Amino acid sequence: QLHAEAVAIGAALKREPYAALGHLLQELQSRRNLPIDGPDQVELARLAPLAFGEVRASEAPMGAPRLHAALARWMRCLGEAGVRILMLDDVHHADPASQAALASLLMAQADAAAGAPTLLLAHRSGDIDAVLEAAAVDAQARHRARRIETPRLTLAGVQALLHAITHAHSLPQQPPDWAEQILRRTGGNPLFVIQLAHPWSPQGDRAGVDHLRPLLSASLQACAPAAQQLAAVAAVAGEHFSVELAAEVTGASALALMPAWRDLQRRGLF
Repeated sequence: QLHAEAVAIGAALKREPYAALGHLLQELQSRRNLPIDGPDQVELARLAPLAFGEVRASEAPMGAPRLHAALARWMRCLGEAGVRILMLDDVHHADPASQAALASLLMAQADAAAGAPTLLLAHRSGDIDAVLEAAAVDAQARHRARRIETPRLTLAGVQALLHAITHAHSLPQQPPDWAEQILRRTGGNPLFVIQLAHPWSPQGDRAGVDHLRPLLSASLQACAPAAQQLAAVAAVAGEHFSVELAAEVTGASALALMPAWRDLQRRGLF
C-alpha cells in the first residue's frame, strides 16, 4: 500500500472559498475511502459532498474552528490508513480559506498531532497568503517544519531539464546553444525555463514567451510599488542593470532599494 499521496491544486481553485480543500477531500476520499466519524463527515461534506456518499452536509453556519478540527481528525485517519506523507502541489493557487485551513494543520502538527501524515507543501516563493506563511515560520521556529528553496539552475541543470522536456514530448533536435539562450533569458528559474521551452505549441519560442508573460505579470502585481519600479528599470536596462544604475534612475539610495530587491528575489524575478 502506498505510504504517500499527492494532490495538485489548479489555478481555478483560487476563486471560491474552500474550493482547494474540497478538491483535496474529494481526491483522497475517492482513493482511500477513509472511515470518518459521522459528525466529521457531516462537517466535511459541506466542502466535498460527493466524497461522503449519502451524508447530508451540516446546515449550521460555517465555523472555521469546527471545520479545522474536523479536518485535523480526518488527517489522523489518513495517517492511520498508512499515509506518511501528503504532498500538495501549487499551494499558491489555493483560495484564502483553504490556505487558512492548511495553516491550522501546520500549527496542529507543530503541537505534535500524533498519527497525522507529514505535510509537504510546494508553492512559488512569496506567493502564499500571510496566514499560511506565518504558520510555516512558526512551525520552523519550533523545529517542526523545514523550508527547502529550489535553487536556480546552472547551465548543466537547464540542459538536463530541456533534455527531459525534449524526450518527453518527442521534440526535434534543438540548436546547440538552446540551453544557453534559455538560461540567459530566465536566469535559471526552473518555472520560467519550463514555460519558455513550452513544447506543445507549433509557434515555438513565441508560444513560450506568451505562456511566461502571465506568470511574470501575476508575480509583479503581487509586489510592492517600489519593487515594480525596480523591475521596470531592470527590464529596460537588461544586461546593463546594476544597483548603481537603479539608484540613479529611481533617486533612492542602494540601501533603500534592498527591501524591493529582496522582494523580487523572493519571488524568483531577480
